[in-house]
Amino acid sequence: MWKDLIWKVKLKLTYFAQEVINEIAYLFIYYGEHLLVLTLRISVSYNSLLAMDKKYNIIKNVSICNNTCPYLMFPLRKISVTRLLQIIACNRAELCCHKLIDCLLETYKMYESSDDDNGSDNSSLEIYM
Repeated sequence: MWKDLIWKVKLKLTYFAQEVINEIAYLFIYYGEHLLVLTLRISVSYNSLLAMDKKYNIIKNVSICNNTCPYLMFPLRKISVTRLLQIIACNRAELCCHKLIDCLLETYKMYESSDDDNGSDNSSLEIYM
C-alpha cells in the first residue's frame, strides 16, 4: 500500500522536475549563471529520485501512457550534463536564428525603401520636338 503511494508521488515529482529542467535550462542564456546552477541542482535531485527505485525496491512494471501528455510515453532517464548542454544549444541556436531573421528583415526594409527614393529622382521624362 505505502509502496504504491510512494511510487505515484515519485512518478509525479520526477515528471514535474523533468519539465521544470526543460523549461528553465535555456533561460541561462538570458539571465546568467544563477539559473544554470539551479538547473544543475534540480537535475541532481531528479537523478536521485530515479535512483530511489532500486534503493527502496519500489519499481513498478507498469507502462504509463497518456495521450494528452506525450512525454509520458518515454521512459524516465537520468539527466546528464550532455542532455543539459543539448537543451541549451538547441535554444541558443533558435535565439541566433531569430536574431539573423530580424537582421535580414531590417536589411530588406532598408533596401526596399532606398529603391523608392532613387527611383523618384530619375523618373521624369523629357520630350524634345
